[in-house]
Amino acid sequence: MEESELHEVLQHTMANVNGKAYRTMVNQLFSQITSPVMDYTYVIDLHKGNFNFNSARLQPYVYGTITRIFKKHGAVRLQTPLLLPRNRKLYEGSEPSCLMDHSGMLVTLPYDLRIAFARFVARNNITHFKRWSIERVFRPRKLDRAHPRELLECSFDVIVPVTNSLLPDAETIFTISEIIQEFSVLQVPHCYHSV
Repeated sequence: MEESELHEVLQHTMANVNGKAYRTMVNQLFSQITSPVMDYTYVIDLHKGNFNFNSARLQPYVYGTITRIFKKHGAVRLQTPLLLPRNRKLYEGSEPSCLMDHSGMLVTLPYDLRIAFARFVARNNITHFKRWSIERVFRPRKLDRAHPRELLECSFDVIVPVTNSLLPDAETIFTISEIIQEFSVLQVPHCYHSV
């Protein structure tokens, strides 16, 4: 079969996600066997050279300090779904790590902590809420067959109805200021923090 014919057959198969051919194709994709080499190399560079015992011991202290400050401001920890349906419009200019679930649906790992939370707020008609979250976010690697790069992201969100008041903004800035005061390393001149 020529490449153009194969491309046409694949397009036809992909167009009918409820069809038997589509289910067969997805089953075949998920029936692949992972070689021992691929198994070993998939995460080989994930933590290479990055592990530091002192950092690992310090992380619970940092986490505890930050969460104590968030709780003091009345924020609640809220985890949103890990996977979201792929939507290119949400991440214009950035490409999230994309996966396929067992049914063939394309889903993304979190690129940031905002999108899933914004969906949660909109779908539940939430008008007043303070939440905090410290979770992993992911960036795709340029290499094929490599684990996405993992980053730890911290989020503090204040949801209020549309208002002219600057109190929610002021509280957010004050909360960040409290966190900076707790960690002398963040008090360095010319150190910028994004809000």
